[in-house]
Amino acid sequence: MRFRHWVIGGLLAFGWIIGSTNAMRAHGQTGPARAEKLLTGSSIGVAWLNLETSDVKALEELFKLAGLPTDDMQWKSIVEFRTKLRESQATEVVVVGEFASLIQGRPLISIASKNPSVTKAYLDDEFPTKDGVAKVISGEAVLIGPAERISALAEDKSAKADSKLLSKLRESTSDHGMILSIPKQSREMLSVFLLNNPNPDEAKQYLPMLTGFDSLQVTFGEPRKTLHAEIEFETANVAKQFYQMMMDSAKFDASLPKQYQPRAEETAVRWDLEGLSQIGQVLQATGGIRIAREQAKAMQSMNNMKQLALALHNFYSAFDTFPPQSLTSKDGKKLLSWRVLILPFIEQQALYDQFHLDEPWDSPHNRTLIDKIPQVFVTPGPEVGKTTYQTLLTPDSTFGRPGKPVKFPDITDGTSGTIWMVEVDVADAIEWTKPEDYQVTDKVSLERIYKQRDAVPFGYADGSVRTIPKSLTFDTLKKLLSINGGEVIEAPNP
Repeated sequence: MRFRHWVIGGLLAFGWIIGSTNAMRAHGQTGPARAEKLLTGSSIGVAWLNLETSDVKALEELFKLAGLPTDDMQWKSIVEFRTKLRESQATEVVVVGEFASLIQGRPLISIASKNPSVTKAYLDDEFPTKDGVAKVISGEAVLIGPAERISALAEDKSAKADSKLLSKLRESTSDHGMILSIPKQSREMLSVFLLNNPNPDEAKQYLPMLTGFDSLQVTFGEPRKTLHAEIEFETANVAKQFYQMMMDSAKFDASLPKQYQPRAEETAVRWDLEGLSQIGQVLQATGGIRIAREQAKAMQSMNNMKQLALALHNFYSAFDTFPPQSLTSKDGKKLLSWRVLILPFIEQQALYDQFHLDEPWDSPHNRTLIDKIPQVFVTPGPEVGKTTYQTLLTPDSTFGRPGKPVKFPDITDGTSGTIWMVEVDVADAIEWTKPEDYQVTDKVSLERIYKQRDAVPFGYADGSVRTIPKSLTFDTLKKLLSINGGEVIEAPNP
């Protein structure tokens, strides 16, 4: 990741990983006070998280507010881990890192607890200790880290700790926070690596900001839910350079209020936000976040289409044919979409069993099932119950050809060269049970697919999903849709 994106991401990430509730603060000393006792002269960073006031649910809501994708299983595992840690009576987590320990992925972790023995027993069970890493009880905390680092804590090292790191810690009263301070000598050593960057001009641009860096602090406080980010430099000139780079990289929307944006103040760049709604607005308005959000959506969409293709292939394995475009009555009336027919093959047998297969999609009973749309058919934008995943219909396409459902031998143009599915524009979304799909009739119908996008994911009959740019012509699409046209067609590269 480019340096500027790392910096912007680092400042914003803390806003994502901290939630909030009105719970009481952890008993006894808070994170900054606990961390001070763990510092040595080589410590460069400290982070602390109050388990009693953090709220993963608020974090999930923040992601949704910003339009970022959320994984239900991932959130469930995070919530479960936090719940079990709190059930072990743990109250706060403090992480202290040095250069070597951070590079090796072995920082010192201190988990404060009202009952350290219970907390340690849980950690022993869930996270067996690896070679060279110790897990011991020290006072009201469980310490995890390199054995030699923990044994050295018997000495009073705090007086030798970096003065900037100490002063920042002593100033903080926040529930959650992160502070980084790198001694000048270490920064000069890092500059050697920077100068070996394959892009010399970029390295020279960042060099003053690295050598002139003083400290980074990001904190989140209760009960006003205030986020404070501050990065200090040795001179105002370097601070100004960093601020300009930050603003160029962020590419905030013009609609974002000035008070929600970072500001340059003498030798520092500061950023203060109050409330999750403000943080969400910043995330929504940040160019880099928008790009990441769109990329994540595109990746999720492609994964959904691959799952649908797999279900279609599994349907074929079970019935020696692909499903028809729609289930029809004896008199030829369309009843339900192919999306309903593949439900057993996307682990939705129970939902499938609820349908009245001899009734149309909009019968009084079947209409009650529309809102139960499986996640694999869901994309951002359409109303609940509607989907943008549709097959493409022409007289020669996989699902548009009249007659019996298609079998593999019918696709003589090859499955890897035959398109059968697409994610249409939100305006063309339909109820997922409705026996309709996207009619490809002319150039206008192709242009409508690309209405708001420069590239669109298309699903191929072999199960692959490929992004095709707007340069796709109507003639090429028709040939790619044909299952037996005899053409060898290559779609344009994205």
